[in-house]
Amino acid sequence: MNSKIVAGIIADLIVSNYNANLLEKISFRNGTRYTISIETSKTTIQVHIVGKENKLFIEFWHPSIAEPLIILDYDLNREPKQVYEELRSLINIIWGKLSLRSSSKRL
Repeated sequence: MNSKIVAGIIADLIVSNYNANLLEKISFRNGTRYTISIETSKTTIQVHIVGKENKLFIEFWHPSIAEPLIILDYDLNREPKQVYEELRSLINIIWGKLSLRSSSKRL
C-alpha cells in the first residue's frame, strides 16, 4: 500500500478517536506529513505522521521541546490498523506520563 495513503488512514483514525485536531497536511514530492495535536486536560502532544517512499515515520512531540520524544520507523508490510493499535498504546502511555508530570509541577 502507498505510504501516503497509509499515513492518511492513520491520521484519520487518530483524529476520529481522540480529542485531536489535524493542524496541517504537507505534501511533498515523495511523501506526506500530517501534524495532529492531541489535547488532554493538562497538556498537549503532537503526533507527526510521515509517509515517505516505502516507509512510514511516526514522531511524538511535546510543545515545549524542540525535538521529537520518540520516532518510530515502519515498513509498509504491516496493516494500518496494526500500526494504529501500537500508536494508540503509546499515545495513552505518553499522555499519562505528561499528565502526571504536569500535575506534579503544580505541587
